[in-house]
Amino acid sequence: MTLREIAAELGKRYIPAPTSLVEGAPQVLKQFDLTQYGPEQTCFLRYRPVMANEKLKNELGYRPSHTSREVFALYKASHA
Repeated sequence: MTLREIAAELGKRYIPAPTSLVEGAPQVLKQFDLTQYGPEQTCFLRYRPVMANEKLKNELGYRPSHTSREVFALYKASHA
């Protein structure tokens, strides 16, 4: 799921941010103890981890029981 899709599912507005803001904001906010996150989180915010599962499927025969969208729906329901 894209960030835009996740925001829509949560009923939130999606606002794309310029790279300079994403990189600079955590550093400034951390200096004033306004967030627990520092500039080291920048890459995570910009590039959410995504893992390919082709080898698991092709070499081990693994089949996920849920899609990403289904897992997100379960998460959303558990945090309602």
